[in-house]
Amino acid sequence: MSESPGQSGKVLVIGLDGLDPEFLERHLGELPVLRNLAEKGASGRLRSTIPPFSLTAWTSAMSGMNPARTGVTCLPADDFSDSIPPLNSRTVKVPRLWDVAGQMGRKVGVVNVPLTYPPEPVNGFMISCFLTPAGETKFTYPASLREEIHPDYRPAFDFRQDTVAADFFLDQLYRLTANQFESVEYLVRNKPWDLFLYVLSGTDWIQHYFVKDPGLPGAGEAEKIMVDYFRYADAFLGRLLAAVDRSTTIVILSDHGFGKVPSRYVYLNSWLEREGYLSFRRSGSGTLKNFLAAHIRTLGKSRLLGLLKPRIPARLRTGFHDFTRLRKEWINWDKTRAHFYLFMHHTGYIRINRERCGPRERERLRGEIIAGLERLDRSRPGGRIFSRICSREEIFRGGDLSSLPDIFLLFAPEWLGQAGDCGEIFQEIPLGGRPNATHRIDGVFILAGPDVVPGLKLDLEITDIAPTVCRLLSLPLPEGTDGRVARECFSPGRPPAAAGTAFRRYERPGGGEMEWKREAQEDALGKLRALGYL
Repeated sequence: MSESPGQSGKVLVIGLDGLDPEFLERHLGELPVLRNLAEKGASGRLRSTIPPFSLTAWTSAMSGMNPARTGVTCLPADDFSDSIPPLNSRTVKVPRLWDVAGQMGRKVGVVNVPLTYPPEPVNGFMISCFLTPAGETKFTYPASLREEIHPDYRPAFDFRQDTVAADFFLDQLYRLTANQFESVEYLVRNKPWDLFLYVLSGTDWIQHYFVKDPGLPGAGEAEKIMVDYFRYADAFLGRLLAAVDRSTTIVILSDHGFGKVPSRYVYLNSWLEREGYLSFRRSGSGTLKNFLAAHIRTLGKSRLLGLLKPRIPARLRTGFHDFTRLRKEWINWDKTRAHFYLFMHHTGYIRINRERCGPRERERLRGEIIAGLERLDRSRPGGRIFSRICSREEIFRGGDLSSLPDIFLLFAPEWLGQAGDCGEIFQEIPLGGRPNATHRIDGVFILAGPDVVPGLKLDLEITDIAPTVCRLLSLPLPEGTDGRVARECFSPGRPPAAAGTAFRRYERPGGGEMEWKREAQEDALGKLRALGYL
């Protein structure tokens, strides 16, 4: 370890995965600890990564770097596969906050931050995240820490949450959360640390399970269930604040928000076909499957089937999605220059066919397609389809961008992109047949402490979190940092004005490839499918 820099206070970072700014605004009066922190500190919206995916977003929050630098884009190498590359702590290519602080002599505590399995050596202690394989007992560093925390501590469920009844899910969620809270409070009170980071995944899991269209029966009760859980988390925050001294700066953040249930589909491959960029096969072996898949999708949007969906076994739902998912063989690639793919409900992208188009042609086509999408966006009655249309260079910096999609699309809350061949471009989704809500680009942050300007309202990028924490700890920023220090949050001259301006090359400990057992990979993919990510 190198020598410690000048003295500064402690920093406690608490992640509330998926906390949405509109949800927080509606219920802030029921969350007294969060309300008090927001009133005494700086707060606002926190713009996530594209895609606003937990693994991608938390890695950028903890490093200050965009996904092209971190190596965690989570975008599939093959758009026509439902799998993703193995993702674990060694996937991350850059140092994160605990690496930075530890190499400067600071003690760190890291609990449940995504992409920390397997746990790696740190200058302090670490408990790995929800992607820890079910049944794994080696999820702490040092290994002896396992004996100090709650004996029933688990990083995640040992079942798929989309396969169980609501009462069972809630019982298990509260049990798991209680054991985590007890362990985190013990560590905060009894272990030495300068920087402590804990991410509560349950705030995301409960929304994936319970968020409903407001027009559906039980939507009000579902909202109450979610508010009760956030109140439980808020009370825990109160206990943590009582355990730290007043010189500690508190950072609360969510990696993304949680969106409303979309009510309209836009079939962008149908639009690409109409504009002459894509050609579906209308004959051959794939035609019948394509025809059946389109009509099964239509059936799946019916109100009756939508209301019955919770009672359909997860295996059958997965089979339904697998059958209706766009197949590579349904497209005539000799006549196709671009295709659309949906990554998550509110994020999609367009790839230009590199086998048919050279670099200059791809650049021309990209501008042409973006202009066409903007015209489509303006022409549709009833509100905009997209909240953002952008090229990959507007999002990603550093590293090799050539394998990334050419155009990225964020959908407006009412809209959801579809990749299939429906024969039409726009379609209303009947109430009851609508898909689950999922992540939105805007999360929240609250920054409170002795050096923070009280009551300040502003918006930040998620990559601003790590450099701002570095300033609080008087640490040089890592080389390649994309975010900025949120200087306007601090009283003049405190912390030292020079902090967070210098850059330093930090080592990335660990790293490299990891032997990923098939069982562990399937367990991780199952957890992501249960949350609706795949």
